Amino acid sequence: MLLMLTVLILSSCQHIKSTSEISVVAQERAEPAHGKLELLTPDDSLVFEQIQLRFRVEDYQLGIRTPGERAKILANSQKGQHIHLIVDERPYMAKYDKEFALELEPGKHTILAFLSRSFHESIKNPEAFELREVVVGESGEALSSTISEPGIFFSRPKGKYVVDDVENTPILLDFYLANVDLGRGSRVKAIIDDNEFVLPEWKPYFIYGLDEGEHTISLELINTKGERIEGERTYSGKRKFEITKSSK
Repeated sequence: MLLMLTVLILSSCQHIKSTSEISVVAQERAEPAHGKLELLTPDDSLVFEQIQLRFRVEDYQLGIRTPGERAKILANSQKGQHIHLIVDERPYMAKYDKEFALELEPGKHTILAFLSRSFHESIKNPEAFELREVVVGESGEALSSTISEPGIFFSRPKGKYVVDDVENTPILLDFYLANVDLGRGSRVKAIIDDNEFVLPEWKPYFIYGLDEGEHTISLELINTKGERIEGERTYSGKRKFEITKSSK
């Protein structure tokens, strides 16, 4: 067998192809790790293209800054802890209240909501998220159901990062998993500017070594052979984000 690739282990992350000095380093989950999110809006009340989502949040406080060292080194929301709302493959929306309106066009939609720290790292526990499929008809009527198939949902990086030290400032890579347990026949493959990384654990990761400018990233669920797992939600689609150096 020809060995065409050098496999580099970087803190629980396999870097399987590289054309630059980009590295992806696994981090421990930040505290607090608790929190419960429950969708109170009944499924049979989702009957308009503009629906009202109402949640119960327990053991977690929205609107406060998450304490800890990580809040000092990552992009951090001034408005505090919040709910990440992801509709289909669009970038997440940060919601700081337990109730808000959502407009949906006719068709099938995937809605994911999960608790987030102020620096946008997700709370990764089975009670901290709600996942639904909503089908909106042409008349505005909708049907809602839970999702049991495996899925990966892209969260961070997002938008524009203005940093003082481009080389040494970490960029948070974070994603949400549903109905899948990494390490039991599945992994996550991240492709960052044509560099491929295999992520074996559901943890936050720090990206280092990105140059100034625009970057692309995508995520997919793969099996132990490196093949994408079949399913509607096992690929995140490509996302773009930008890094610029501070003018200070």
